Amino acid sequence: MPNWACGTVSITGPKQNILKFTDRFIYADQADSGKNQEHPYFARSFSSFTRSGVNDEIEALFPDCPPESEETFCLPISFAWSAYSCLIDGYPQDFEEECITLSDACRLDGVSVKIQTDEPGMCFEEEIYCNKNGNVDAQSRELTVQICPRCGAVNSFPSFADSDMCVCIDCGEIGLKQPEVG
Repeated sequence: MPNWACGTVSITGPKQNILKFTDRFIYADQADSGKNQEHPYFARSFSSFTRSGVNDEIEALFPDCPPESEETFCLPISFAWSAYSCLIDGYPQDFEEECITLSDACRLDGVSVKIQTDEPGMCFEEEIYCNKNGNVDAQSRELTVQICPRCGAVNSFPSFADSDMCVCIDCGEIGLKQPEVG
């Protein structure tokens, strides 16, 4: 069973482009992991939502907008192991007849994307950016250490998480602190 890097994929572009791009993920209502899609899909990249539900949300984001107007749509996605291995280097090359890279999808679909994930099992986070030209910037780093002010437990959270909202895994205290250096 793989570890899961879970996070948000923020897609910016016109409505039709976002619809095409989001169609590349594997949805909860797909019985065969995306293999009957009309175009290449993202390897091991899963949404817990239904495809029709996501399409409805995208349609609602663009009420009465001209076709060329751009918006940003955010979609929670779970990646088996890491977003990098599912979208950039690894699975897409192993299954290149079925799968597509993030770079190729952004270029073909005319969208820019920002992905933020965290994988607590291996204690890393990812930030990945890809523009409409397919240029990718991917970074991975260790999760940030946070200390519980009540019980002193050490917790790990992504740097993009609000530490005032983080919950201690030991005692349930809300609001953790960065350890003091020195």
